[in-house]
Amino acid sequence: MFDRLRQEIEQRPRSEGIAPSEVMRLPDPLARILNGMLRKGPRSLSELAGEFDLSPPEMHGLGELLVAKGIFTAETRAEDGETVYRVRLARTRELKARPDIWKALDDRSK
Repeated sequence: MFDRLRQEIEQRPRSEGIAPSEVMRLPDPLARILNGMLRKGPRSLSELAGEFDLSPPEMHGLGELLVAKGIFTAETRAEDGETVYRVRLARTRELKARPDIWKALDDRSK
């Protein structure tokens, strides 16, 4: 499973985060784990290793690859020095109404 996950992650382009809609299109178990992280919050390296059924060194390699691809951020937990990963959500494009929409709405309400 490790090699398959590594290949899937390596094939993804580098990004500035991942949109929730993209998470749903990821292959399992990656989609399942990221969905869980979005719902429940960050996970430690050991927690993720257990969820992916990988050894801690294998998970560390995948975690670093996900950080390099812009999907995870990583920080070291002060109490025990363990690496904690978070899903890095992509910024969504702000939708802006065209300036003339307000004039058109005002005209219609008169």
